[in-house]
Amino acid sequence: MPYTKGDWKHTGDGVIIADDGRQICAVFPRDREANVHLIVAAPEMYEALKEAQIYTKQNDRVHFKVEQALAKVEGK
Repeated sequence: MPYTKGDWKHTGDGVIIADDGRQICAVFPRDREANVHLIVAAPEMYEALKEAQIYTKQNDRVHFKVEQALAKVEGK
């Protein structure tokens, strides 16, 4: 499942937008700051997981966890 690439930023009122100006989501006031930071970091975390997938093949347990996380992110 593809995601909207690029840096994601928040507008200050809880709305997350992509570089092209498309709205990704809106975050409700409760726990807004923590959720905004997590959502904005999602594209970078996804890329880190993809890279970790390559480097964890020597450790089956860690590689399995990375594969599971990627499957969830990719909707598999």
